[in-house]
Amino acid sequence: NALDCLANGTNCGTFVPPAKWPTIRGAMAWSTNWDAKNGNDFSTNVGNHLHGMQ
Repeated sequence: NALDCLANGTNCGTFVPPAKWPTIRGAMAWSTNWDAKNGNDFSTNVGNHLHGMQ
């Protein structure tokens, strides 16, 4: 939801972003090693979402 909020102004809940950033193409994980240990769940889901925003 955070990416949708920052890119499109949707799924923000009560937060109102000061601007929209439709070209945003990033997200940060705390640890790629932890993600790999957990089956790459974060990178798979977030990566698919980012690719869908193109």
